Amino acid sequence: MSRISLVNGHNAGSGCGRTLIGALGLRRYRPHWPGFLIAIGVAAVVSLVLANMGLTVATIGSRYGGIPNTLPVPALPPFSLEKFGAVLPDALAMALL
Repeated sequence: MSRISLVNGHNAGSGCGRTLIGALGLRRYRPHWPGFLIAIGVAAVVSLVLANMGLTVATIGSRYGGIPNTLPVPALPPFSLEKFGAVLPDALAMALL
């Protein structure tokens, strides 16, 4: 949520709107087809075509440096007696429920 200011509202709104309209339109005319899946696929293909035509299409990779291709190394969270004391009553209440 720290990068929410980087979102271009116009692009996000128009992209989501077009995808939603496409999915709902498909649902109306072809109710047994997976409308949302097809709409997302079409949006991805349009984005790829626009990028190949030389137009800039903001992606996760271009905007934030890409998605890691490995999983993070598992690690235990930091432990302190203060946190343990703060969490213990809620944990006990949840365990009793």
